[in-house]
Amino acid sequence: MVDCSNDDYLKGYTMTKFCKQCEKKVTGCKKNNHKIKCISCKKKSAANNAIAWAKQNPDKMKGFQKKYYDSHPDVIAGKIEYRRKQMKLDIPLRMFYAAKARAAKKGIKFTITKEDIIIPAKCPVLGMVLKISEDAACDHSPSLDRVIPAKGYTLGNINVISHKANTMKSNGTLEELEKVVLYLKGELSC
Repeated sequence: MVDCSNDDYLKGYTMTKFCKQCEKKVTGCKKNNHKIKCISCKKKSAANNAIAWAKQNPDKMKGFQKKYYDSHPDVIAGKIEYRRKQMKLDIPLRMFYAAKARAAKKGIKFTITKEDIIIPAKCPVLGMVLKISEDAACDHSPSLDRVIPAKGYTLGNINVISHKANTMKSNGTLEELEKVVLYLKGELSC
């Protein structure tokens, strides 16, 4: 209970009222306050008001963010470094965001989640062991393949194969790949 000793006529008297939102007991000595809220409801209300303001004033919000990040370069640098580390460590996450960006750029369907991306030990096409490279993708790096490219990145239409197999697959049609096989076997001449 709050002691209202600052008001002589309310000396020793405390008022108990109830929060208008959650109906929890709120104690205090404010007179004629019809908008009584408990602390947690006040915080929620303030957060909701801030979000609503930010949505109504996107240009001002961008200005505040830019001003903050300009005056706190260590914060943005730390966030970037953290994201880089996360992406380097979490290969399915990196594949997920790269595929999402490609889908948006090409305007194709994207309904998968990070959990849908399962990296096998070996490439299901070429049988080579899949290895994570530190720098750029190489032949044995895992690569997210759209089995039927027109269907986009949807569950049942994605598979993780080696970068080499995906490059070979993406650069030619089935007929062209069959001709390459016949050529390599010596059964086709130009």
